[in-house]
Amino acid sequence: MISMSSMCFLYCPGWVMLLCVSHIIHLVNYSVRRILVISCNLLLLVNFHSFVSYPEPSICFRVAVRVDFIVARKPLERIVPVSGSSVAVTGVRMASGLLPRSLVRVVNELLKKRRYRAALAVIKGFRNGAVYGAKIRAPHALVMTFLFKSGSFQEKLKAVLQATFTHSRNLAYFVFTYKGLLAAQEKLHGSKWQFHSFLAACVGGWLVFGENNHINSQINMYLLSRVLFGLSRLAVERGYIPEPKHDAFPLFSAVVWGLVLWLFEYHRHTLQPSLQSSMTYLYDDSNIWHDISDFLIYNKPKPTK
Repeated sequence: MISMSSMCFLYCPGWVMLLCVSHIIHLVNYSVRRILVISCNLLLLVNFHSFVSYPEPSICFRVAVRVDFIVARKPLERIVPVSGSSVAVTGVRMASGLLPRSLVRVVNELLKKRRYRAALAVIKGFRNGAVYGAKIRAPHALVMTFLFKSGSFQEKLKAVLQATFTHSRNLAYFVFTYKGLLAAQEKLHGSKWQFHSFLAACVGGWLVFGENNHINSQINMYLLSRVLFGLSRLAVERGYIPEPKHDAFPLFSAVVWGLVLWLFEYHRHTLQPSLQSSMTYLYDDSNIWHDISDFLIYNKPKPTK
């Protein structure tokens, strides 16, 4: 029988990728491994109800991952999804191996009570923030780290893990803070007002994403571009700005690319480091070659031994 401390149920390919990476770097220091073990056990508690009663199991991946492999190097254990109503039955049977049936029933009844819905939504928001943050950051960090960063294989993998953990944690904290403050304001005023969302998000942004690091910087700049687009469309809908008679997207593209290349060529230090690395590869490294090897095959000549 598999104990609760040795299994967690995940729906997210990003977390599966994160755990697979941690399996590869089993020599990483003990504290990092223990953080991953604790995180996975927390995910078990957060994801448990979804595993038992998810309404459409066909749209998700059902994977049972042994947490112990992070330390003991045990292989992943997969459970093959089944179709139809037997999925819920299978989930309940497996849940009985983790928790007593009476406790499962109590938890399910608690989740159905409307009086606790706001608090439970905050908890699930924390879960979804952690999962989504890992899904978004893990592949991006993996590609960018191995393409543009130097260091040993172990150092690169450790950087990927750290970036994924930071993004996942911050997004989970923010969603938890935002939904908690939103529920508190609605309870206080008796109804939901528009400024509740703005105020709750301002507090969460200040507390969680206020630290100036490269992860928060990327997230904030990503949101800034979306916010400007959204505000522009809203201004047109409300009549504050006349709707363009012609497609303005070509002009928008011209201005954006003109500005970013001007900044890169003459004020490079103002750009984000990852953007600098990408543009250096594209526009500076293409000016340098010695022979056909670093003209077509490699970007830079291989170092001589």
